Amino acid sequence: MRQFIQRHPFWSFYAAAFLIGLLAWIYLMTVELVLQGERGPDYSAYGEFVGYRDATRAAHPILHHHGDSVLLYMQAAASKMPILLPMFSFPFAPTLAALLIVGIGWKRLGLRALLGLYRPIRGNVSAREGAQLYAILVGFLVTFVSSLLIFEQLFGDPAKVQNAVAHIGLLDWQTFVATLLVAGFLNQGALLEELGWRGYALPLLVRKWSNPLLACVVLGVLWALWHFPREIPGILSGQSLAALVQWHLIFFLSTIGMTIVAFYFVNAAGGSVIPAILIHGVLNHVGNMFGAEQLVGRSYGGMIGPVGWAIAGVVVIALVGPDLGWKRRVEALGDSDPSLIWAGSGEAAPSPSKA
Repeated sequence: MRQFIQRHPFWSFYAAAFLIGLLAWIYLMTVELVLQGERGPDYSAYGEFVGYRDATRAAHPILHHHGDSVLLYMQAAASKMPILLPMFSFPFAPTLAALLIVGIGWKRLGLRALLGLYRPIRGNVSAREGAQLYAILVGFLVTFVSSLLIFEQLFGDPAKVQNAVAHIGLLDWQTFVATLLVAGFLNQGALLEELGWRGYALPLLVRKWSNPLLACVVLGVLWALWHFPREIPGILSGQSLAALVQWHLIFFLSTIGMTIVAFYFVNAAGGSVIPAILIHGVLNHVGNMFGAEQLVGRSYGGMIGPVGWAIAGVVVIALVGPDLGWKRRVEALGDSDPSLIWAGSGEAAPSPSKA
């Protein structure tokens, strides 16, 4: 097993991430069937959980204004429906897969290096450079969201902008600050996925192909396809396969564009996944801010968000080049880059001293 993982570090990871996510949804569907047998065919375990989740949000409107946080879902599940706690293995699947694969393939050395990617700056990136980088990142996110609002106001439906303002929490500064922090750092998809996608997998593809842009496109597509297990209940209930294909083609714009943007900031931070967590959290938070309709297994918030992320990706390429900051990463980390471990280039050396 260890030798197989070392020979196929990316596909071992992706297969594990997909399998963990699939098992999570099989578990949910099994719980639904068992409880329906006990409580009647109209009962939905997930529907009951949603009721508890919404009641928890109502009880703590500022803290839980962002409705997709780890805190909210854990509080609702642990206190009311612990039987659904294994469902958290779905968003956690990419990070859990990375931990399992690295732990089996490279043991303690690999795990220490992988977890080190949670440091906000790494290598010879100085504190001043790091502060400037995160200031630029915040500015980018503010500009991105503001641009979507302005575009919708001028060319779309102005009534939807009011929905977006309430969704973001702009009507109250306490709600806005809490929502911004929770969405940026505790969004369940962002916090629980990014060590796997942008931390472990993406640098591995870059070292395989020596092409950061190609690696971003491929991972963006594979990341979107990884979500497929949560479409299974909709498919089984007779929802349209054509709608599923349509939604994923739109979804690719978001996942590829966001991967390009996130990878530049990750590289500029010396490989830290914190920028990717922030960007992913914002992507999830603003995705439905103009309202949403149910499409197959996911809520569909229209074209403006996906197109916006695609444009953002193109802008980043135009500004920094298709290298996407990879040379800066190599310069910052040298032989201490953790991806050298699982790319089969030997053991990473101690981190170079900071400037």
